Amino acid sequence: MNRFFNLVCCGVLIALSHSLHAQLSTASLQATADSYTNTRLPTTPNGSDPTMKSGTEYTIGPRGGSLQYHQRVYVKFNIAGSIPTNAIIYSAELRLTMSGSSTGSFDWKTKMIKSTWTEGGVTANNQPTISNLTSDVVTTTPVASGTQTIDVTDMVQRMSYYPSSNHGWCVQVSNEAAASNTGALFHTREAMNFLLRPVLYIEYYLPVTLSNVVVTHESGVGASDGGVDYNHTSVGSTTHTYQWYNGAGQLMLGETNKQLTNVPYGWYGVEITGVNTGEKAYFGFLVGTECEEVTITYTTSPNFTSNSFIYDRVISGGIDYRDVNYGNTANFRTDNWNNSPWTDIKSYLDFNTWMDDAFTVNQADLQINGWAHWNSGTTNESQFKMVNDYWNENVITWNASPNVSSSAITTIPNTTSSNQNMTVDMIDAWNDWKTNNLANYGIEFGLQYFDDNFNTRQMYYSPNASSNRPSWTFKLSLIDNFSFSYCHPDWPPHIAVQKTLDGSYTQTVGGVLHFQYDEEYKVDLSEFLKFNIYNESRNIVASADGAGGTTGSISPLTYSFDDNRYELDLSVVPGLQSDTFLVLEVFTAKGQKRYLKILYKA
Repeated sequence: MNRFFNLVCCGVLIALSHSLHAQLSTASLQATADSYTNTRLPTTPNGSDPTMKSGTEYTIGPRGGSLQYHQRVYVKFNIAGSIPTNAIIYSAELRLTMSGSSTGSFDWKTKMIKSTWTEGGVTANNQPTISNLTSDVVTTTPVASGTQTIDVTDMVQRMSYYPSSNHGWCVQVSNEAAASNTGALFHTREAMNFLLRPVLYIEYYLPVTLSNVVVTHESGVGASDGGVDYNHTSVGSTTHTYQWYNGAGQLMLGETNKQLTNVPYGWYGVEITGVNTGEKAYFGFLVGTECEEVTITYTTSPNFTSNSFIYDRVISGGIDYRDVNYGNTANFRTDNWNNSPWTDIKSYLDFNTWMDDAFTVNQADLQINGWAHWNSGTTNESQFKMVNDYWNENVITWNASPNVSSSAITTIPNTTSSNQNMTVDMIDAWNDWKTNNLANYGIEFGLQYFDDNFNTRQMYYSPNASSNRPSWTFKLSLIDNFSFSYCHPDWPPHIAVQKTLDGSYTQTVGGVLHFQYDEEYKVDLSEFLKFNIYNESRNIVASADGAGGTTGSISPLTYSFDDNRYELDLSVVPGLQSDTFLVLEVFTAKGQKRYLKILYKA
């Protein structure tokens, strides 16, 4: 018997071929606000003008002194309402059409705006905060006339993931102190000809996602007949290539098919590459062994694990590190440190491994290797929390981070040395994730107490480190109450009837139900057990009246005081279909009812 699980996306079961005829999606957005500021008229708003100026004005005054003014363009688009929040931005162009020709020799500096502003209110005296971070600035060579195209791909990617970071852009000349007249006049969204208005043109695709994952587990240790199959969706490419890796992180030579077959139990990962766009996606899988508990170990790697840390630090009058991305770093850490002022660091990890819901997780230990802990004068006890939203290691920042659960999954105790290693029990997290792999967004790592009196830190090697990467040890079993009879057909368990039905059930072996009933009161040994068998439509398909009479061709069952173990042959009941559910209703000697849910297997 092969186990499998079907993955449901957004409540709808997806069954798609892996060879999809797809292409990039596009969005051509009109500006929702645009204006410009002018230091010549520092309190005058210009949001209703049909043109906007970016540049400098330099003149010699009547008495020989120089006068210099500069203008800046402000423009904003509604990205969140136009493309999916998890879109992969293939390209994004800010297109501004000139009204006339450009003047002077200059480069454009297009910078992300970091605070709110309004079209009708922005002036040179109240302009919003403008970022000077390298990642928030793009330099563009000007064109003499026509349409100025500015590549804002990376910034739109962040705005897409985290809409709260979208306040638009400021376009200014690279040297506003130049002693010359430079710049250009652009049409605004108030232009009569809509073809001249500002446009943000985006090409994007959605990340590769999986559905209908089928994990075939080994039929026995050493059989090497396990495997993985799945469907995947992608709108970025029409064709894909595949490469499989083993638990040691090594290429599996020759394993370049979408399916993986004929492998022993263990961890396996597939790299999916889009031929058209070059995008890559990585998914790991756990293959077990039927009727056995197996131990699976593997070391994390950069491709199959996401990691980043976020930094809460602002330098007075300088850089705001809360908007800096620290993805793919060689360590993951959590700090509370006096950097004048006190600053905090948290980290995020996402172990992209799919787990069959049929597994019983007996052990899920994460081994992490210490780098440079610090806890002088206090505790650096830390904790893992569940992440509840999608996040991207190349985009996440302190100001743009996902929602996290309020309670801890597990705690990491106070360290006793600067490089102490830890083994963290993650069994509760994996028991949650395996029931819905699509909701596995990873974990947040943070101090349990952020105390602005002591420097504290826990720091470990990350999946991006060259050595000492985190590793996993799983003990996984496919034996439970529902599969025991399959694994041990010569020793089927007798499942006790219950006062009320819950989500559990047992199944028949060869059509025979094995159940247990405990009678609390002395009874006449000549009496028979009274019971009914209901089908999924709640109709009685077989019954025993307690006086020896039965329906459905079944035999009567006698009972005695205390323990009663029965084998009830349901294969004789007319019309029963295999793989359907039934309910057994048993009556005690006092007339009370007991129940058992049954999966009927012929």
